[in-house]
Amino acid sequence: MNRSVFKPIIFISTLIAAIVLGIILPVIFFSEYVQVFQIVFSILFMSPIIYAKYKSDIKTIQLMDKILYLSRHDDLTNIYNRRHFEELFLNSIQEALSSGKSFSLVYFDIDNLKITNDKHGHHAGDQVILNFSNVIKDNIRETDLFARYGGDEFIVVFFNIEKHLISERIQNIEKQLERNPIYNNGERFYVKFSYGISNFPDDADEFRELIKIADERMYLDKKHLKNWA
Repeated sequence: MNRSVFKPIIFISTLIAAIVLGIILPVIFFSEYVQVFQIVFSILFMSPIIYAKYKSDIKTIQLMDKILYLSRHDDLTNIYNRRHFEELFLNSIQEALSSGKSFSLVYFDIDNLKITNDKHGHHAGDQVILNFSNVIKDNIRETDLFARYGGDEFIVVFFNIEKHLISERIQNIEKQLERNPIYNNGERFYVKFSYGISNFPDDADEFRELIKIADERMYLDKKHLKNWA
């Protein structure tokens, strides 16, 4: 039995036991047996109703939790979606402004995802996205913000970390992707990406401007790679 359902059963059983010990036993000694039977009958009658209501409330809470989760997370990667990320990011900027702390935003873009979809199909494209997302997860901390910002675009916000350590993490991501190619219908291919970094407050202290700067630097990186291709 699911523990979330088992807990209310224990609660109701405990409640009934408490009522029996706290009400029925004293009544046995101070009341007529008819009154005792009336109380017992009332408890037996109400217990299923109380439990059904409690169980219904639990299911409603679970459903609401699921809806809330889906509204905040990307359905493929299970990381934050763009809307929820922007809410959290705006709060982070306000906190950083008040505390004087800094952070770095890294804008990632998977290279040639459209070509992968056209050549290998969208299933292969989903594999690329999942692989890329999982590798990034392996190289960031729980305190960092990670979101899918678009179809092939991802953002990580690194808090309280030196800039050279961010470069090391990005290099680790590249190496891990090289060690873990994707196989599709017997063909092997590698996931590659471009990226750009903006720093708060050195580059900007406003949400859209930080995104814009990182995005522009990402496209410079992508252009550089194409020139060398």
